[in-house]
Amino acid sequence: MLACVYPRENFEVKTVAVKLHHGKSKRKSKSVKEKLPSVTTEAECSNGERVGHELAVGGGGAVLVLSELESMAARQQREIAQQRRLLEQKEARLAVLRGAQEPAQQDRLARLRHKLDQQQSKLNRLRLLRSQTDQSRVNNATLSKFIIHFSCI
Repeated sequence: MLACVYPRENFEVKTVAVKLHHGKSKRKSKSVKEKLPSVTTEAECSNGERVGHELAVGGGGAVLVLSELESMAARQQREIAQQRRLLEQKEARLAVLRGAQEPAQQDRLARLRHKLDQQQSKLNRLRLLRSQTDQSRVNNATLSKFIIHFSCI
């Protein structure tokens, strides 16, 4: 894997004296324009930049070798694979917990339905008894009126 990079000399800096218009000079950092001999093999990219087995990183002239980049990529791929495995394990555990929870919930719902049916049947019996009691009161009231009426005669 090769990549287009800027030459290392673009990142080299040296201090030079700069003349100001009052005759005074000031020291400033400027990039070096001298060509340094290249240690690695280089080729040309389609855009004219030099390609080598080095990649300049940042402005400090730090260089990463291709093998270092490949080892970083391999390490990151291993970490991604490990995180994927952990995620799959957690998803499997969650599925097991949900699977164990569903039958318990089904059993609980069945018990609640049974209890609801029992309570409704009790309620219906109580309503029936109440209506019978009310009917008996009405009948007793009617009979007592008849008894009072006949006793008066």
